Amino acid sequence: MALGIRLRRRREELGLSQRELARRAHVPQPAISDIERGVQEDVTSAVLKRLARALGCTTDYLVDIYDEEQEVLPAKVVGGKRRWPKTLMTGSIHSKTSCAG
Repeated sequence: MALGIRLRRRREELGLSQRELARRAHVPQPAISDIERGVQEDVTSAVLKRLARALGCTTDYLVDIYDEEQEVLPAKVVGGKRRWPKTLMTGSIHSKTSCAG
């Protein structure tokens, strides 16, 4: 599955607009649009990491490194804000869990 499809799917699962994702990931909104539409396929690792962090998933999930559907866990809401487990941000590339909530 292409990066753009995974990006859009995860963004919509979280109920985020492209504009909100852009704000959270510090990536221009037109770049997100281009990635989702498949216009921009080459994405730097820095941008990919910021998108993954903002979406609460791994870069492996976004680029579909395992070529299979991965489990997505709901975000924990604390004080009206979504909180992601610390293990998500320190996870190994060998971890099979792709997105966590």
